[in-house]
Amino acid sequence: MPTQLVYDVVYQNDSWIMVKTQDDSLFNRLYDEGYERVVLLNELPDGTFEYVIGKKTEATDNFPVGPATEPGTILYELNGMENGWAGSTQYGGAPLNSDGSRSLLTPQMIIDVINKIISDSEALNAVFRSSEFSGPINPVDLFAREILNYQVDTERLGRVKYVNLDNAATTPPLLSVQKGVEEYLRSYGSVHRGAGTKSKISTDIYEDTRQVIKDFVGAPENFYVMFSGNTTGAMNMAAYFFSFLEGRVAVSEIEHSSSWLPWIKAEGEKALGAVQRSMEKVPDDQERIQIEGRKKVLRYPLDKHGEFDLAGIENLLKNNKIKAFVLTASSNLTGYRPEIKKIGELVHRYGAHYIVDACQFLQHHKIDMMEMGIDFLAASGHKFYAPYGGGFLIGPKYFLDDFLPYQIGGGNLPYITKEGVFLRYKNQLAHDPGTPNAVGAVAMAVALRQIQSIGVDNIEEYETSLARQAYDELVKIDRVKLLVKPEHLSTVIPFIIEGQDSRAAADRLNREFGVGVRAGSFCVYDMVRDLLKIKDESKIVEAVSHGDTSLIPGIIRASFALCNDTEDVARLVKAVDFIARNK
Repeated sequence: MPTQLVYDVVYQNDSWIMVKTQDDSLFNRLYDEGYERVVLLNELPDGTFEYVIGKKTEATDNFPVGPATEPGTILYELNGMENGWAGSTQYGGAPLNSDGSRSLLTPQMIIDVINKIISDSEALNAVFRSSEFSGPINPVDLFAREILNYQVDTERLGRVKYVNLDNAATTPPLLSVQKGVEEYLRSYGSVHRGAGTKSKISTDIYEDTRQVIKDFVGAPENFYVMFSGNTTGAMNMAAYFFSFLEGRVAVSEIEHSSSWLPWIKAEGEKALGAVQRSMEKVPDDQERIQIEGRKKVLRYPLDKHGEFDLAGIENLLKNNKIKAFVLTASSNLTGYRPEIKKIGELVHRYGAHYIVDACQFLQHHKIDMMEMGIDFLAASGHKFYAPYGGGFLIGPKYFLDDFLPYQIGGGNLPYITKEGVFLRYKNQLAHDPGTPNAVGAVAMAVALRQIQSIGVDNIEEYETSLARQAYDELVKIDRVKLLVKPEHLSTVIPFIIEGQDSRAAADRLNREFGVGVRAGSFCVYDMVRDLLKIKDESKIVEAVSHGDTSLIPGIIRASFALCNDTEDVARLVKAVDFIARNK
C-alpha cells in the first residue's frame, strides 16, 4: 500500500494547498495528489515565517513565485533576492525584507494574496481570452455567423448576404470581443468605488486594459492611457491640455476634422480669455473663437505627389514656435501613410510635441510609440472591432501630471475641503472622471489581444491583397476613376463614376446589390476639393447656408477589413461595372 501522507494542512482548496512542514519532499507527493500549486510553511523561533512556493509545471500560470530557490531545499539563497514575488521559476521564496530577514507576513496574509491573484487572473483570462490563430485568415473563424451572413433584400440579386465595405468608418465586433464583453458583464460592478467582490474584480480587469493597450502600441511604461468615447474625444482632450501652453499648433491638410477643429476651438477659447458677456453677445464671441483659433492653428500641405514634404515641414517648424504637431498615421480617404518616424524626428528637433491620430492605422499596420517617437496617440475602438463606445489618448505622465483633468467631478479626485478646494491625484485616475465606460475599455483590450494573436503583418497582407484585387479590377472599368495612387494603396479605395452623383451611386450599390460603401467628403474637405479639382466653392457655401447640401462634393469609398473576403471583392466589382454602364 502507498504511504499515506501526513502533514499539517494550514489551507487547501481545489487548486492549491499550504502545508506547515520542514519536509521538502512533500512537493512532489502533493503534486501527485492533484494539486497544481503548493506552499510549504515553516514558523521560525522568533515568530517570523519562511515559505517555499512551488507549482507543478512552468505552464501553470498566475501563481506568485518568488526569487529563485534551490529545488528540494527549504533554504534560501540570500544573494540577489528582491522584495516581493517575482520571476517565473518553478519554485520561489516568500517575500524577504531588504536586510535579508524572514517574512513578517502571516499565513493568512499569504492565503489572501494568493487567492486574490488566482481569482483575478481567472477572471482576466476568461475576459481576455482570444481565439488562437493558426493558418490563413478566414473571416468565419473571427466573427459571429450572424454578422457575416447578415441578409438583405436587393433589387437585382434578391435576398443576399450583405457586403460591408464601410470598415474605415466602423467595424463589426470580433467574436472574441463579444464573448469577452459577455464574460465581463457576469462580474460587472461599480469600477473604482465599490467594496464588493464584483466591484473589485471589475476594477482590476478595467485597470489591466490600460497595460494591454500600452503593450500593443509600444507605449513607454510611464505613459498614461486615458479613456474617451472615440478619437474625437481624445483630440479634444489633447487640445485642452495644450491650450495652456504658448506656441502654435500644426495640423495637416489631410487631417480628419476631428483632429483639426478641436485645436481651433481650444486655442480660440484660450485667446478669448475669461470674458463673461450677456447672452446677446454670445454669438459674436463664438465667431471670435473660430477667428482667433484659426490664427493659432497652421496647416501643412501635401506636395504634388500627394505626400508630405519633409523640407517643407522642417521649414514650418523652424519659422514658427510649434507646441503641438498633429499627424494622421493613415489617410481615411486614400490610405496614404506618411513616414511617421522621420517626421517625428523633425518635430522633436524643434521642441514640439508629436500627436498622432492612429484610428485608421493601428488595426492594419504595426505601430510602436517609442520606436516612432510619438508623444501622444489617439484611436477609437470602433475602428478596430470593438464598437462599444471606447477610445483612448495615450500621453506622458510628466506632462499630464501638471494639468487639472480635462473633465472633473466624482471619482477622479480624493477629497474636497469645506471651502471647496479639491485635492487631486498625480496618476491616471485623475484623468478618469465619473463611472467609466469599463465595457468599452475591456472590448478594446480584447480586440487588441486578438489582433496581436493573428499578427498585424498577417492582417496587413490579407487586407492589402483584397484591396489590390479590387483596385486591379476597378481600374479596368470605363468611366470609373480611382483616386488613389497604387503606391499609396492600403485598405481604402476612393473612386467616382464619371457623370454620376457619388451619393446616388453609393445608394444604388446598396439598394441593387447589397454592397455597403460610403460617399461624401469624409471630414477631409480640402482633400476632396483637391481630388475633384474644385477651385471655387462659393456656390457650395451659398447652398449650404440655405440648407441645401446637394452641392457638397462627394467621393465613393470602399474600405476593407478582416470581415471581408474575395467574394466581397467580386460583388463590388460586378456592381460598380453594372452601375457605370447603366446610368
